[in-house]
Amino acid sequence: MAQQDGLKTIAAKLAATRRRLALLALGQAFWPLFVFVILFFAMALAGVFDRLPPQAGAVLTLLFLVGGIIFTLRGLRRYAPPGEDAARRALDAQSPLRPVTSLTDRPADPSPGAQALWVSHRERLLASLRHLRPPSLMKQWRRLDPYFLRFVLPLALVGIAVLAAGEGPGRLARALSPDYGSLVGADNMKVEAWVTPPDHTGRAPVFLKPGLAGVRVPQGSEVTLRTEAPTAPRLLMKGKHRRSKAFAATPDGAWEAKAILTEDTRVSVRWWGERAAWTLLTSPDDPPLVQFVSAPSYGKLDKT
Repeated sequence: MAQQDGLKTIAAKLAATRRRLALLALGQAFWPLFVFVILFFAMALAGVFDRLPPQAGAVLTLLFLVGGIIFTLRGLRRYAPPGEDAARRALDAQSPLRPVTSLTDRPADPSPGAQALWVSHRERLLASLRHLRPPSLMKQWRRLDPYFLRFVLPLALVGIAVLAAGEGPGRLARALSPDYGSLVGADNMKVEAWVTPPDHTGRAPVFLKPGLAGVRVPQGSEVTLRTEAPTAPRLLMKGKHRRSKAFAATPDGAWEAKAILTEDTRVSVRWWGERAAWTLLTSPDDPPLVQFVSAPSYGKLDKT
């Protein structure tokens, strides 16, 4: 019974030791990645990316992305999960009797005297086993992280997130998806847009300025968009139905797209991301109204 209890104790302590060794091995392999990721999230939540020009923000995100991939691959190459032998050695190092290994031994001499000596020795091993503890590995952690950054950095990140409050998610989203189009000049793209009501309405075209929202136009109006870009942008229209079309080249070297508005529609121009957008609300086209200019009266040719 004591032997069985000892084996169960060994199994439990070996499992706990392997978990600690695995955590240390992960830290040794992925420590640079851990610091790198914490730094990125801290900068994003602090609003650093929002204060940079679009081009600088895109380049910085790309650098973090490439660096993260490099550190991840490096960590995967370096990480080696600890086996049971490593856990056994770590426990045996705490006692000169090496109880974990010795308890699995068997006496080579089957004589009664040898068996009695083995029983006595086993009792000492079991007593020693009760004093073994999964190693803290503090020396190894201190060599890896002398400034306790594994605790300081997450706490600092939580503090920055608290200070960012409701702006945090937006800052993080913008840092993760910057305007990569700015690297090819897309952030300077100018879009001219106007809406031409149907001829029978007699209304003048409505020019759409940047940021204008909720413009109401007659149903059946035609929206026209013009811009300049190295390649053809796309016109995306979202209402009850979703439509998309490429801009067509014009003789003067620009790009132009036209579409008829039949329902409330969000119109956006996309080229390396969204470059301009308006929400256009359509009013039903009322039937023509016919009425007399003045009250009718009898003329010379009228008969009564």
